[in-house]
Amino acid sequence: MWGQIIGTAVALVGLIVAFVQLNSQRNPKHRAVRDAPRRRTGNGVDSDDPLCEVCEIPQMGDETTWRRFDCGHCYHAKCLSLFASQSCFTCEHMASLQAPSADRPGNS
Repeated sequence: MWGQIIGTAVALVGLIVAFVQLNSQRNPKHRAVRDAPRRRTGNGVDSDDPLCEVCEIPQMGDETTWRRFDCGHCYHAKCLSLFASQSCFTCEHMASLQAPSADRPGNS
């Protein structure tokens, strides 16, 4: 009997720890920093060319080959065309993760 109680308590503590860790990853103040447009080059030195959110290759060339949204995320035109969307799908994905589960498609 005591073994079952202790086992249940250990499992409950494990679930609480997992919940706290997952919740801290969803914290908006940390996500804003993590999801900000990245600027780096192959040698680790910051670059003025932001990276494409899809392929992470720096934005080079004229503005007809890439697109920067108001949110600051950038995409190559070819990478953006893969998603048949003319809006920032990185921000859309983050918004869908924040939406209550009842609002998500497939949930009743």
